Amino acid sequence: MQPVGWACSSAGEHYVDIVGVTGSIPVTPTIFKKINSLQAKFLWWDIQGVHALYNPTYLFLSRNHIYYFRWPMPKHLHPAGKTSTVKVSLRTRTPQEALRLSRLLSYEGHRIVAYGIASGMQYREMRETLSKHFSQLLEAQRNHIDATGPLSQLDRSVLQGSLRVAEGAVGGRNTLSLTDDDNLTLQAFVAEYELPVESGTPEFEMLRRELHKAYRAYCRSVLQYDDEQRDYDFGARISGHQAGTFSDIDTEYFTLNAVVRDYIAENDQAKSWAPRSRDQKISQLSLLEEVLGSNTDIAKVTIKEAQHVKRVIMSYPKNKNKLPHTKHLSIDDILQRTGLERLSTQSMNGYIQTYGGLFEWARRQGYVKENVFSGLSIRKAKNSKPVRTGFTKEQVENMIDELVTNSHDLLTRDYQLWVTLIAVYTGARLNEICQLQTVDVKQENGVWCLSFNDEGEQKRLKTQASRRIVPIHSQLNELGFLTYCTEQQQSSNTRLFPELSYSPKHGYARMPSRWFNEQFLPRLGLKSRLLVFHSFRETMATALFHAGIEQPLVQSIVGHQREGVTQQHYFKDDYTIQQRRDALEKVSYSLPGQYR
Repeated sequence: MQPVGWACSSAGEHYVDIVGVTGSIPVTPTIFKKINSLQAKFLWWDIQGVHALYNPTYLFLSRNHIYYFRWPMPKHLHPAGKTSTVKVSLRTRTPQEALRLSRLLSYEGHRIVAYGIASGMQYREMRETLSKHFSQLLEAQRNHIDATGPLSQLDRSVLQGSLRVAEGAVGGRNTLSLTDDDNLTLQAFVAEYELPVESGTPEFEMLRRELHKAYRAYCRSVLQYDDEQRDYDFGARISGHQAGTFSDIDTEYFTLNAVVRDYIAENDQAKSWAPRSRDQKISQLSLLEEVLGSNTDIAKVTIKEAQHVKRVIMSYPKNKNKLPHTKHLSIDDILQRTGLERLSTQSMNGYIQTYGGLFEWARRQGYVKENVFSGLSIRKAKNSKPVRTGFTKEQVENMIDELVTNSHDLLTRDYQLWVTLIAVYTGARLNEICQLQTVDVKQENGVWCLSFNDEGEQKRLKTQASRRIVPIHSQLNELGFLTYCTEQQQSSNTRLFPELSYSPKHGYARMPSRWFNEQFLPRLGLKSRLLVFHSFRETMATALFHAGIEQPLVQSIVGHQREGVTQQHYFKDDYTIQQRRDALEKVSYSLPGQYR
């Protein structure tokens, strides 16, 4: 059964080349047209007794009649968890050659996917499996001690020796067996639990390190339990097997992992975190579980252990999971390494603040008696980091002049002009502006305004105070903003800046932020550590204060949280549109020549 290769024409004659058949077979124009149609659908056709076969789905023809190989990659093999496709040009227009090459590539595609699945075990899954394994061993040892009494001196000496070996393995000084490289032990463990980890992969090495740590913890736990059975302590907290009772039921306790899951779930329900903040907090909480252990009884976490977590954070490298030389480092490796670029003090305090938030929530739920992370923040050195400032009036007027005249050809998109000007005349946050929809431009009591809200898909606000209505400044209107808004509505655009794309991490703000901070400010000679897009908020707030506007009214315009019980709870009607408009109109700038 041979497939037809290709249809061709020359000097008004039509032919078909068939694989395995010498020469070309003449065909009628009708058959030729039918064959070309089938080729476009990637079919092998039936002609003169040759049976039809479908081309492989991974082989497709471009509009330039070049064959491409396309292979889908599973979501879990993509770093960002996205569905993706590998596409490779075969650099041929000949179907026979394309089919031959694609078969070879399809084999590689199967192999890569299979390898990825086999080596795709996640760190948390490893820890859970190891915890399950050694928890069962520990339970067996405790039952043995409960039944026969404390360990014999020989058994205890053997266990102490095993602990020293495990500590050496964790420190990289030896292996658990002292004679080989642990491969046999690891392979047996992988086989017992049917783990999707292959020898020679980074995951296999990660499993090796975690096995060393888990075995060390097991030895310590058995020795500790043996110590507890050699004496009496009537003031000790009853746990585990409930010393002093005849019950076989363990005292109920809550693991760190379970409490973290509940904490995240409650904040998700309340929508307390923006997507970017949520990802950051989950990453920080994962580190806490890595340091303390996912199955740790949260009620037993002491201030001493919290201080150990703080030491780890102070040694933690910047961008650990992004850099090849730090990506696979264990906590012990991190504590022993020198020369790594560490987190900033602000980032360190971010971790501690997240842990403090978790334990404060756990205290209110009755899981713990105290917040052991309270007061552990790292004190910043005086003047260690300059505080961002606002733009001067002269700098703003220089920016407006460039935005309107585009004398340096810096503006290539509409959003670059209007997003920046809206920030100038409102002091709004960048993403608040970028996510505006055309319906958010509306009249309130006869005044044209911008409504900053989270109504609609992929819209979010930083706080409840961010939800506000801000009048459109007369100078912004004079520069043509309302005309632009009308054009977007007439074009049936639902979003005010349809060119901007959305990402869960940055919202709609990534493109404007990069353009403003990396191109616009440097070209105008304004680039510094103190001046960024966010400086417009400081600029507007300062200008309003200098114009004699009271603080609560300023906060209502820029979307800051009100201060004081009176402002937060009793002043619910807020300021009128006219009051806000009058306040904003007190801030104005000199416009370029044609607008003066």
